[in-house]
Amino acid sequence: RVLFRSLRAAEPEMMPVLARAVGLWRELEDETGQRLLTQAGGLTIGAPDGDLVRGALDTMRQSGRPYEVLDAGAMARRFPQHRLAPGEVGLLDREAGFVRPEFAVLAAAHRAGELGAQVLERTPVLRIEPAAGSVTVVTADRCYRVGQVVVAAGPWTAELLPRLAGLIALRRIVLTWYMAADPAQWTPERCPVFVHLVDGLDLAGFPSLDGGSVKVAASASDSPLAAAGQLDPRVAPEQIEAVSAGVEIGRAHV
Repeated sequence: RVLFRSLRAAEPEMMPVLARAVGLWRELEDETGQRLLTQAGGLTIGAPDGDLVRGALDTMRQSGRPYEVLDAGAMARRFPQHRLAPGEVGLLDREAGFVRPEFAVLAAAHRAGELGAQVLERTPVLRIEPAAGSVTVVTADRCYRVGQVVVAAGPWTAELLPRLAGLIALRRIVLTWYMAADPAQWTPERCPVFVHLVDGLDLAGFPSLDGGSVKVAASASDSPLAAAGQLDPRVAPEQIEAVSAGVEIGRAHV
């Protein structure tokens, strides 16, 4: 699951892009019959004068998108999954949600093939070489000379586009799952995606899609990554302990 939020305090210029993305996701869903984007809403939880909530609220106001500011009482009534510290509020973005990335990639590739695109599976791209009026894509098997290239390489972007390397910092994010004490509270119909600043720990999470577990990631679990191919799958116990400590404080039903 990938968080789909309109609340980007530092990047208000991205709001029109997100709005356009919603329409494109719906178009792909209509064409493929797949459910890819779930707009369950999104909660940003923290102190009202803190950077997280204040910045998100400024962006929402500038964009004119629908939102609600919920005090502790309203949060307890509507979203009892969360335990707020004294003085905290919840900012509800009604149009946020999450995308199912694996289904989205498969649906996009299948639809592209139907429309005449050639999908090259198991074809690593080694280099992208721009030139005047064209771009050459070098793979392990051959070279392709085309007019334009759209690069969606995730953590490999800096390797394929070295000029952007100074703007990209790779970090590994450890994902964790916790069993819900009350699974009914965590369905997409009752639980928006969320970001909660808990004792300086930035927690982000999703509703349950399997009827039992809740997915949570936290800033404390981040670690620098030199290159995409150097990922160490091992997780240090202290990384899990930091996330669990934040979950214990901020979640009422996991």
